[in-house]
Amino acid sequence: MENSLNELMFNIETVDMLLRHGKSREEVLSFMEPLNLSEDLLELLMGNRRLLNTLILRIRTHMMVNNNNLDELETQLTQFHSNGVSDLVQYLCNNFNDQEVELEENHVSDEVENTTNEDLDEQELLEQYFSNCVNHTENSDDVIKSSQFYSSLSDWVQREYSNLEIPSKKSLKNFLTEKVGPSSKNSWSNVILL
Repeated sequence: MENSLNELMFNIETVDMLLRHGKSREEVLSFMEPLNLSEDLLELLMGNRRLLNTLILRIRTHMMVNNNNLDELETQLTQFHSNGVSDLVQYLCNNFNDQEVELEENHVSDEVENTTNEDLDEQELLEQYFSNCVNHTENSDDVIKSSQFYSSLSDWVQREYSNLEIPSKKSLKNFLTEKVGPSSKNSWSNVILL
């Protein structure tokens, strides 16, 4: 199951990359067509990231607690009356092979507890923020100041993970430099906040 989840996460990153580079939803659906993912599942991947993260966390927790037993998982997840949820379960179950999968104890406990930045990797938190709140553009007039980024990050962390500390301005700047490129006068161009 972990392999299926890793494959799913890779597909999510691919969708995010396409959207950040200005591809429309229709173009993303067309581009991802060879993977034989249902349209509802792709809409889930492009849509409500909080729901998707919640589902993935539940799946990982269920697999840890139930020793990779898939019984009742579909019933638990389909209580989220959202298009794509049953397709997500079907995708993961179809890709799950019978070999025993070892879950790293630290990895699972980090996701289950989510009480401090030590529990949720800061890099992962920043990646989630970037995927949900920032978009690359082709327009060099699209400029965001460091202070605007930090304000947006602070609001997002408070809204999505109110029990976590907000990463430092230095951490955010290092992340943005790596992700977008170096800043010019504490601003980054070719990006917008969503």
